[in-house]
Amino acid sequence: MRVAIREQLAALVLLAVLVALAIVSIPTWIYVNRFVIGVETNGLSLTASLKAARVASEIELIQTTCNHIATRLLIQNALVSFYRGNESDALWDSASADIISALITPPGVSTNLLQSRIYSRNETGADRSGGLLSVTGSNISEVRLPYKAPDGSQAILGDNPSGYPPSLYPNITYYSSANPDPGYPNHTAVVARPFPDIRIDSSVDGMVLGPLVINETYALISLTIPIRSNRNDEVILGYMTTIADATSLVKIAASKEGLGDTGTVLLVGPSTGWNRFSKYNLPANASHEAATNFSNVDVNFVLPPRVMPGQSDRHTLHNYASGNFNQPFKVIRYNAAYRAFTSRNPSINNASSILSTKNEQGVDVAVGYARPQTSLVNWTLIVEQDRSEAYIPIDTLRRILLGCVFGTVGLTLLLVIPCAHMSVLPIRRLKAATEKTIAPPGYAEAYIDDLDYDEDEDHEGSGSGSRKSVKGVVIRLKRLIRRSTRSRTTPSTHDSEPRRRIFKIPGKVNDRKHYVTDELTELTTTFNEMSEELLRQYTSLEEKVAERTRELEISKKAAEAANESKTLFIANISHELKTPKRYLRHVCCLYGRRRLASDQAVSENPL
Repeated sequence: MRVAIREQLAALVLLAVLVALAIVSIPTWIYVNRFVIGVETNGLSLTASLKAARVASEIELIQTTCNHIATRLLIQNALVSFYRGNESDALWDSASADIISALITPPGVSTNLLQSRIYSRNETGADRSGGLLSVTGSNISEVRLPYKAPDGSQAILGDNPSGYPPSLYPNITYYSSANPDPGYPNHTAVVARPFPDIRIDSSVDGMVLGPLVINETYALISLTIPIRSNRNDEVILGYMTTIADATSLVKIAASKEGLGDTGTVLLVGPSTGWNRFSKYNLPANASHEAATNFSNVDVNFVLPPRVMPGQSDRHTLHNYASGNFNQPFKVIRYNAAYRAFTSRNPSINNASSILSTKNEQGVDVAVGYARPQTSLVNWTLIVEQDRSEAYIPIDTLRRILLGCVFGTVGLTLLLVIPCAHMSVLPIRRLKAATEKTIAPPGYAEAYIDDLDYDEDEDHEGSGSGSRKSVKGVVIRLKRLIRRSTRSRTTPSTHDSEPRRRIFKIPGKVNDRKHYVTDELTELTTTFNEMSEELLRQYTSLEEKVAERTRELEISKKAAEAANESKTLFIANISHELKTPKRYLRHVCCLYGRRRLASDQAVSENPL
């Protein structure tokens, strides 16, 4: 396989450029790709951590407000008097007024308390339907509950039979225990359980129910806490459930900070009804690992996944329009939620991120997740983005690197091909001059060497007609340039051309003026000197041959004359032998002539 030096040089330069680009681009890609991925993952985890901290602070604000209400003296005195047998309406009226005044939200507080209900510490007063005391705040906006009243009308939050949403109030069941009651000697403690797996009389700070979604922008949440005596923290006087609007949580889920163009905030929690996992399926925390069968635990969205304007819905099975947003699904279906509940992460708020994963519907997403640091709920907050948006910086980096590499290669090709052509031009001239030595004598001036075209360009079928026409134009231009170059050459050069062609001596290579001398210029000079020396030697040899030829011609002519004289003499002798008398007279005559000539010479030169 023949590969010209020009192509070899271009390929060598191109290979060197590619190796250099690879040396630069591969480490750049590895480092910058890791950096970009780190920035993306850190951004997602940081956004999730900040939003989880906001969720925890809002829940703890409700808890703090409820604990403050539970310590009010009128409420505690009313409960103490009730257990002593005082069931007068005046007692509860004063406690109701005190709660209404406590439900008034102070200026600057985002959480709005709406309703409150007080339950007994034991079965005392169990005949009172709806607890010992139920109070609705004053001057609250109309809240249409998502169910109908017994008479078929729209249920409205307020002091009416259907105005207390049952899903936000616990159904407490009392159980006697063997432990003594610290507040009442000679009595055993009573265990209050709203659900089989949870008790609100223990050291737990409370129980969160809900949220009860009213619409996409409004929801209600409740917190049930034990009312502990101000004098003895171990004595439980009763239980209080307070309903607050969850607007702050909805706003956190709807906020766009750190979400990009396709981001959304999801709250995932257990499907137990009280926002905490069962004691048999506990998630991981700082002290223990997650339960072995945690992958089979059911979870659900705490709030309906919201679709940001202009983006596609990635949760069509659980959005608000479907009505199935609170339907449970296995936690393993959403890998980010599973990892959030099962990984013992030392980061703040257990925050972490996954740049490429799938949500519960199998859509490719990038997520950051964190767990609100509160003992009231076992929620995980997930910041979810479309995977394509998360990979925009990485794809941009890839395009930049590929563009730089291929752009540099293309520019190198544009530069190296003419440079390679100019670099090997002296060698190709030497090759062309050498090839002329094998041309037959009398070859035409229109001889075209491989400086004009490749070997197969003039053959039929070598290319399309348009390509041949373009190459033909190029060849004609090169012929014109060559003729103009030849016209500028010296006459001596033209005079020697026929002799060079006859003897097949390589022609001299046109050597332009150059300022830098290298091996090629030295080779060109040596080649021209060799050509001149060969021409001189052949010229000298030709002269010697011509001289010898002339001498041979003279010798040939002399030999031919001698041969002719010999032939004539023999003919004469033969004739005279046939006629002796005539021969003798002739001999005597010749002898006389010679004697006369000799005498004359002696007389003229006596000495």
